[in-house]
Amino acid sequence: MPVNSTASFGRQRVRQRGSSVIELPVIALILVTLVVFAVKIGHGLSLKAKLDQLAYSLTSIVASERLEVDLTGSGGVITPQIADALRVVAERHFQTRTKQSSVGVGIHLEQLKFGTTVAAPLYRSEFSGVQCQSRQKLLKLSSLAPVGTVQGATKGLRPDLFQVSVCLTSLSLLTGEFYSVFTQDFVERYYNSSAVLIGRQYD
Repeated sequence: MPVNSTASFGRQRVRQRGSSVIELPVIALILVTLVVFAVKIGHGLSLKAKLDQLAYSLTSIVASERLEVDLTGSGGVITPQIADALRVVAERHFQTRTKQSSVGVGIHLEQLKFGTTVAAPLYRSEFSGVQCQSRQKLLKLSSLAPVGTVQGATKGLRPDLFQVSVCLTSLSLLTGEFYSVFTQDFVERYYNSSAVLIGRQYD
């Protein structure tokens, strides 16, 4: 083999090894980034599912039959104390009291009370915790409350309608300190879950 061909082949192998040294870290960095991104997406979806389930559970508590402590407040109307109690339950659910970098929990509690007349229903709204607003006003969902049909019992009456919205903010544990600035608006919209249920009793 000519000397020039041997030297050219040697230089080519050196360039290939140099390219491999550069490419491997880049590929490794891309793979690590994809894995971290997938983990964060999975964590976010899991947290959203937990939030949806919590909103339904809290609404079920408020809309349930009268317990030993009347959860619908005096006169069957929701109170600020009820919203505070729901927030405490939500905070414990997400363990925000045990970590320095904690999520902020907000509650928006709504009630639509129809009464026994044909007048406009009574709407009440209570807030607790960080800023939280339901995406859809309960007044627009009044058709979900059925009219009773049992003669002598519920005929012509409509049950109360309840909605509980749960919001999470300051999710540094999920988004990280660097990304929180860029994803704050999305996080506040995405981590906002509401549930609507009819009361178990007719007025």
